[in-house]
Amino acid sequence: MKKTYFIAAFAAFSMVATAQTVCTMDFGALGIEGSTDIPADMLLCEDENGALYAAFADNAKPQAIKAGGYDSFQVNSGEALGMGSGLGGSNNPTFSYYEEGAPTAGWVFRYEAKADGYVTVLTKLSPNKQYLVMEGKTGALPYTLGFALNNEGYAFNQPEVTDENDENFGLINFNDNPDSKYFVTGQKQKKNEAGELLWTDKDGNVVAGERPVWKDENDKEQKGKAVMEDVPGTHKPQFPYITVGLDKNPGNAAGMIQFNVLKDNVYYICALGSKIIIPGFIYTADAKPAITFTAEGATPVTLSDKGVQMGVEGIEVDSETLQVNAPIYNLMGVRVNADAKGILIQNGKKFIRK
Repeated sequence: MKKTYFIAAFAAFSMVATAQTVCTMDFGALGIEGSTDIPADMLLCEDENGALYAAFADNAKPQAIKAGGYDSFQVNSGEALGMGSGLGGSNNPTFSYYEEGAPTAGWVFRYEAKADGYVTVLTKLSPNKQYLVMEGKTGALPYTLGFALNNEGYAFNQPEVTDENDENFGLINFNDNPDSKYFVTGQKQKKNEAGELLWTDKDGNVVAGERPVWKDENDKEQKGKAVMEDVPGTHKPQFPYITVGLDKNPGNAAGMIQFNVLKDNVYYICALGSKIIIPGFIYTADAKPAITFTAEGATPVTLSDKGVQMGVEGIEVDSETLQVNAPIYNLMGVRVNADAKGILIQNGKKFIRK
């Protein structure tokens, strides 16, 4: 495997102004050809608004992010751009405990913001996987997560604290009650007194030692399930999702993750129990952009934090309305209500309300 060096790959496409840019990785300039050892803190993509790094050392390779037939996208009805390939790693992110903050190893991206605004990352998503965006090494952020699939589409938002009197208002609270609908108690595989792992066999009996394997009536190999037990004091995310136009799990689909960023802050992006694939990032200053996924012969799907639109070439974004309704944050990056007072941030701009 080839060892890479710290090389910056700059934006493949960008607007003249910094209000909107698309920054993609240049694998040739980065020296990434097939499976490559990626050092920790390797700069993968950078422009005037932000920089994307590999947070930890891992072995990674370029992988396609297009799915469901979609092979191009538009930002706010702009120029059609190819989906291209993202960089995917080999090891799942590892956490001490989810509530303690960002992962400590595995395939994780780190985004360092040079300007206030919004970041969108395109990726291949699946509804049976969980995704995290964390500000610094503290709690997870609320973000918009959307999918596009053939002639149907669906999207969902991660939940957030909605009690305006809660100091974590607007954020996903990792110290929430483990019994809440957004979190489940952490688990591990149970062992017997001799330290052997416990499994269920084909008859549902609990057995110790090696995992049971057998053939079913169709001569298909089946494996015993692990016997799990709760780990008191820990929990993990278990986010619900709302489908739009779909009646079943579609599997992998082209999609996006969007979140708010503040200048000089650091953000970690990863998938729980999996390796997220990202080609770069899209920056917008005033509002989360509408992303339209397109392909020859496929119905365009536009995803935004306003919902899903099908069968359109793009949508006209009412920037004035979006700016007025954009979330408001205090200087700590915590989302606040519209009546909050003090030094506040909206649309990437600071203002004072007395």
